[in-house]
Amino acid sequence: MKTPTSITEEDRALIKPYVILPLVLHAFERDTRVFLNLRSPDPYVDWIHAARERLCHETRLTRYEALKRGLNIYKNERTGSGIVVKFHYRGSGGEMTLENREIAEIAVSLMRKYLTFELPN
Repeated sequence: MKTPTSITEEDRALIKPYVILPLVLHAFERDTRVFLNLRSPDPYVDWIHAARERLCHETRLTRYEALKRGLNIYKNERTGSGIVVKFHYRGSGGEMTLENREIAEIAVSLMRKYLTFELPN
């Protein structure tokens, strides 16, 4: 029988976006509802919609890459201090804790990345 492989740092790095990208997507959905209360919501809603499309694409790529590498994230548990992520990696199990501060920093960075305007040339 083959010995389970411990997770590499490169593969461990996939866990954070795997967990945080859907949280950012949810925040964009929430923010869309807020913008709908404005007098002229269309430009803002279109802006967030375009960001959501790019975010969904990256989420799919991240999940595909995790699957391709043998990483299966099967449970996220919210705690008072963050999220505990449980995963299987090529025959072995593991867990990773993401602190609220770290989640917030990454989420804000991702939101800025996807909400960036691309100016026409």
